Amino acid sequence: MYSTSVISCYYYWMYNSCAIFKVFMPLMGTYFTIDFFIEPSVQYKIHHLACIYIFVYGYSNRVKIEDAAPLIYYIVMMGISSLFLVSRYWIKESSYLFYVNKAMFYLTFAKFRVHDMNYGVLDHNSELYPLIHSYTPNSISGSLLVVCTYCMELMCIGLST
Repeated sequence: MYSTSVISCYYYWMYNSCAIFKVFMPLMGTYFTIDFFIEPSVQYKIHHLACIYIFVYGYSNRVKIEDAAPLIYYIVMMGISSLFLVSRYWIKESSYLFYVNKAMFYLTFAKFRVHDMNYGVLDHNSELYPLIHSYTPNSISGSLLVVCTYCMELMCIGLST
């Protein structure tokens, strides 16, 4: 899934085209749904439920993929820090690489999940604020959707560390 995410974001960034997300989103929705029933970990089940909720919300409100593409890009980019979170299980704990990996996790988490989410999505001056506002009854509920999903993600990360 990570390679699909990276390829999708690269394609969107390079070609400014959301065509790849038309393939990527159903694939991700299927993955989250199947993995929800397979994964025994509670924090991953919570994470998958939050992701499934985003899909259901988007489909039920008929959000066009062209409109959702910038938000999808931000959400997928948040997953970059997960690479370092998962990698820690394969690295010897007392090694130099373990500490480099841990630092990379914190740096990418701060960059993609805190900074980019705050200034790229939640900020009233962001390019996404009008998008969120257009698909919700008011701007507050759209922002709350994003904030709740973001907080859920933070809780899941906190549970797994």
